Amino acid sequence: MIEVLVSISILLLCVPSAYNSIQSGTTGARYAKDQLIASYLAQEGLEIIESRRSDNMIDLNTVGTVSGWLDGIDPECTGANGCAVDIGYGASDPTITACASAVCGRLNINNFGLFAYNTGAGWTATKYSRVVRVQVASASCGHSLCPEEATVTSSVSYDLPNIGTRTVTVVEDMYYWLAPAI
Repeated sequence: MIEVLVSISILLLCVPSAYNSIQSGTTGARYAKDQLIASYLAQEGLEIIESRRSDNMIDLNTVGTVSGWLDGIDPECTGANGCAVDIGYGASDPTITACASAVCGRLNINNFGLFAYNTGAGWTATKYSRVVRVQVASASCGHSLCPEEATVTSSVSYDLPNIGTRTVTVVEDMYYWLAPAI
């Protein structure tokens, strides 16, 4: 009889600690998932800006319909509030628009797991907001396509219950990479 009581006591001590371990493990996994999504969204912000820069560079070299390698980026993203960049599922090109305030608004997610600023049927609001800022180098380079360098900062913020707001920031430099026709 004493052995049974000891066995039950041991089980009563082990079950709650196992439950707590499982609960903290799932909470940690949820936080890691949120941070990974924010990291990918921040990287996507950089890539949209880099894509626009590359399109401008090709256009400057061939078609000539843009006036500079930062067209569509400056002044939209160089202001104090930064800009909202959106891959624009269903649109021909990604959109880059200046933010009206320091927070550009929340991204939405559709039934396929794609994030965008799209709204309407099939889109649900998320906890993620992204803002991209571009700081243009002010150095003189001796030709009309100055500056030759810009620093892009893409930040994604999200709220975690019982923790608060978290932010993932990715920074990268981009350059004017064609030889100038002086």
